[in-house]
Amino acid sequence: MKIGSIRTALFIMAVHLAPLVWSQASSCPNSGFDNGDFTNWSGGTGYCCPINVGNTMIAAGRHTIMTGPGTDPNTDGAITVVAPGGGTYSARLGNDNVNSQAERLTYAMVVDASNALFVYRYAVVLEDPSHSPNEQPRFEIRMFDQSGTSIDCGVYNVYSSAGIPGFVTITNQYGSVVNYKDWTTVGMDLSAYIGQTVTIEFATGDCSLGAHYGYAYIDCYCSPLSISSDFCPGSSTTTLTAPVGFASYQWSTGETTSSIVVNAPATGDSYDCVLTSVTGCTATISTTLTPSIVASGYGQVGDCMNAVQFTDNSMVTSGPPITSWHWDFGDGHTSNIPSPFHSYDTPGDHEVQLIVDSDAGCPDTLVQTITLIPAPVVAITHNAPCFGEPLELHDATTSGTPMISRLWDFGDGSPTSTDTDPVHDYAAQGNYDITLIVTGANGCEDTLVTPITVSPIPVVNLGPDAALCEADPWPLDAGNAGMTYLWNTGAQTQLLSPTVTGVYTVEVTSGAGCVGRDTVSLVFDPLPAITIQDTTVCIENPLVLNAANPGCTYLWSTGETTQSITVPTVSDDYSVTVTTAGGCSRTMTAAVTIAPSVALDLGPDQGRCIGEVVELDPGTFPGATYLWSTGSPFQVATFADDALVWLYLTNGYCTASDTVQLLFDPPPVVDLPDTTLCAANTLVLDAGNPGATYLWSTGETTQTISLNDISGTVDVTVTSPVGCARSDNALVTFIPEVSVDLGPDQVHCDGEVAVLDAGAAPNATYAWSSGGIGQMEEFTSSAFVQVLVQNSHCQAVDSVNILFNPLPVPTLADTTICVEQQLTLDAGNPGSTYLWSTGATTRTITLTNAPGSYDVTVTTPQGCSRTSTIQAVFMPSIMLELGPDSVLCEGDVLTLDAGEPGPFYQWSTGSHERFVDISANADVWVRVSNGYCAERDSISLTFIPYPEHAPVLMLDTCFEDPRAMVTLLGSTSGTLFDWSTGEVTRDIQVRDYGNYVVAATNPPRCTTVDTIRVMEYCPPRVFLPNTFTPNNDGANDRFAPVNYNVISVELAVFDRWGEVVFLSKEANGAWDGTIGGKPAPIGVYTWRYIYDPLLVDGSLADRETIYGHVTVLR
Repeated sequence: MKIGSIRTALFIMAVHLAPLVWSQASSCPNSGFDNGDFTNWSGGTGYCCPINVGNTMIAAGRHTIMTGPGTDPNTDGAITVVAPGGGTYSARLGNDNVNSQAERLTYAMVVDASNALFVYRYAVVLEDPSHSPNEQPRFEIRMFDQSGTSIDCGVYNVYSSAGIPGFVTITNQYGSVVNYKDWTTVGMDLSAYIGQTVTIEFATGDCSLGAHYGYAYIDCYCSPLSISSDFCPGSSTTTLTAPVGFASYQWSTGETTSSIVVNAPATGDSYDCVLTSVTGCTATISTTLTPSIVASGYGQVGDCMNAVQFTDNSMVTSGPPITSWHWDFGDGHTSNIPSPFHSYDTPGDHEVQLIVDSDAGCPDTLVQTITLIPAPVVAITHNAPCFGEPLELHDATTSGTPMISRLWDFGDGSPTSTDTDPVHDYAAQGNYDITLIVTGANGCEDTLVTPITVSPIPVVNLGPDAALCEADPWPLDAGNAGMTYLWNTGAQTQLLSPTVTGVYTVEVTSGAGCVGRDTVSLVFDPLPAITIQDTTVCIENPLVLNAANPGCTYLWSTGETTQSITVPTVSDDYSVTVTTAGGCSRTMTAAVTIAPSVALDLGPDQGRCIGEVVELDPGTFPGATYLWSTGSPFQVATFADDALVWLYLTNGYCTASDTVQLLFDPPPVVDLPDTTLCAANTLVLDAGNPGATYLWSTGETTQTISLNDISGTVDVTVTSPVGCARSDNALVTFIPEVSVDLGPDQVHCDGEVAVLDAGAAPNATYAWSSGGIGQMEEFTSSAFVQVLVQNSHCQAVDSVNILFNPLPVPTLADTTICVEQQLTLDAGNPGSTYLWSTGATTRTITLTNAPGSYDVTVTTPQGCSRTSTIQAVFMPSIMLELGPDSVLCEGDVLTLDAGEPGPFYQWSTGSHERFVDISANADVWVRVSNGYCAERDSISLTFIPYPEHAPVLMLDTCFEDPRAMVTLLGSTSGTLFDWSTGEVTRDIQVRDYGNYVVAATNPPRCTTVDTIRVMEYCPPRVFLPNTFTPNNDGANDRFAPVNYNVISVELAVFDRWGEVVFLSKEANGAWDGTIGGKPAPIGVYTWRYIYDPLLVDGSLADRETIYGHVTVLR
């Protein structure tokens, strides 16, 4: 596309006047990232170059919200990360990482009258690697209408290169060459797309070789596209202002500035302005003068704390809405919000002023005086009542205005009062809140809540009058702990303990000064005298207790009520209460101890054996004394001879006596002998002493007992008729019997061993007929055998016959045959039975290809068996496989293998080796033998040529158009193809420079590999900027073409009247923005550029001439 061909209703403005635009709220939600996030934006990532974004996502670090006062480090701080004069946030698209990354941000909006002017600001940072243009880092902006068609004037593409208009080139602090462009404002008129969804797309990309970065900062805003006016009623002049951001302005008045001043404006006058963008696109906008009329007004509501809520009632009758408020409250304080709340330090008169204004600049002022009346200040005085006394209240309120009402609430639910000094009686003591609400003449009221206490009168209760007994305690308690006390005795304590007859009075005073009183009368009488005392008596003698004091009443602990009682035969404390006729009582207790009677019993007469001792013990009697017939005074007495024994006993209160006869006889004689005998015999034991009684340890009670095969100690106790007993024991040992059983007669086979076992017998000896003396004896030939087994007291004998038979004869031997033959094995020994390891039971078995070890067990009719083992070896068949007939490529060599090593090989080629090499068409056979088996095989081999190479191996083309493709041709003689791109057709289309590898194959495997190189050659290209700023700031100071494959011939620049203001025929000719050595006026100029295109072979194409426009800005 040629630069001079753009003529649409879309305009691009590249200026530095954005703060004026950004001062208003954007009508495109979050277009300026005001939320601090990417709401309403969509993102993507991909690779470059060209920029190809395939991943839809917001990627952390590649799409970044920027805020704060920071600057970009790669421009040495020349660019701020947030647009100057813009919002709080911007977005950084991309970063200074490399690896050919690309990023994109997209914003979609429905165009209406409120957002027909879309303004974006951008700053670009591109590292300059000095690659070819298609490999350089880049920044792109594109716009699309609702159908997805690109909007031409919305396209902006730039790649990193020195001398780009508007860019500055530096070597930064990190040593990198960077081309950057500071924040630039671009406005786009979208009024032609109202009602459509328009999409704005920003994209950045690193260099395609992966080592240099490219990124940008962006911020956006939208508003109506209109002319603003400050036309107020009665104005002698008004200023009309067109939207900022255009290269030039042409008013219907002839003026060419962005703002004009109209003298003597009149309602209904119309004005037009033609706006020209930096690309030369034009549009016309109009306005009709209507005065902006603003009427100020406000209301206020005051409270009683010198504070006022002001409410703005201003209105606009024509023109833009109100945008500013200025309040002056008349006390040195101001506010700029529509409806403020203000508190004054003092009441009184205050002059309040409100000034309102709109964007049109037509202010209106209202001044009013307000008066603040002070509110009443409530105060209360009162007494401190005790319960039962009235509460006296007084209203001590002060007020700047007359009071019109008061209301008392006594806090007890009783009716309220409106009196000035009310008196109130409370029905209960306690704490109450007194509330007084006073209202002044200005309607302001004040409330005071005062707590009061109705204190209780102390309750004093000394109890009823009392008649008391001498020495009885009778404490009087005035209660009410912690208060003060005064008794008529002069005492000042809470408690008083009187002991004499009289009247007692006390006064109790609380902390609140409330006094309680009470009186009591006390009379004290004498007590009766009682004389009972502690006593001890024998249980056999009754005791009488007498309480004396005739004429009184009595109550004993036994429940009796007589003057005297007979004590029960139980030791205890016995008490009596004696009460006089006057009601005075005394209690006395006597401890009565009942001594027990003495129960003496020495038991029956006793007969004992001589040598024994009899001990007599009548038992323990506390406090008693003893006297025996022997004269002993002790409790226990012993005797060893015949005697008649008596005992006299007393405990001081009770006595007793008893007698017993003692006789002593001789014991019996018992002697049992120890005995050892065979367990087959019976032992008889005799205890002697006829006429006695017996008790054996076996439980028997006879004089003699019989024992059979039970060893151990046997005890017996013999008791004489008079009860004398003697015991003895005998050790009886039964020696176990011996037994022998050699079992039945035995039959064995030759080679076996017959083992006879006479059995184990403790302490036994053995005697065999063969001469052996052990428990066991072995035999290997036929024989008749006897054995004698005996111990110290027992013996046994047994005999047996043994017969040995011959074994079968073996007939088998190891055998080797070819696997293709059968092997028959014969076990011989006719008449026998057979069992093979295969499970067969026949005399012979036949094996087919079954190598291994084989066992056979042959058993004779007498049951004698022998097992034989042979090794059967089956030599394997020759495993010969030359493979299928094959087709190979010319020049290949096929090695044929006759298989495993063998003793003999015979090839059709005459070779006797295992391997042969074949490199030409042939039918080949081979025979292989291993001495037992032989095999033969053959194969047919065919050799074919490789495919030819691809016809074109180098190709020049250009891929600057993203839709451009080139066709690569494969081999003309191949049948199968495999490209490095993954495609399998003969010819493919590609869109990238580089090497492409293709493998062409003729079945079965003859493959030719070619590398086709696609090299870059793009047609001649010319770029001339549409704006430059020749202000000698080192940035964008010259206007010159940027060429590719072009040889410059002539650059000419013309003013609007067609006069040549600059002409150069040099290759690097550039206009410095001057005419005749003086700065050229700001405006749009026409240029003509003549150049010779450079072809791929280095020759020149036909000369070309192009035209366009460039805007001079300063």
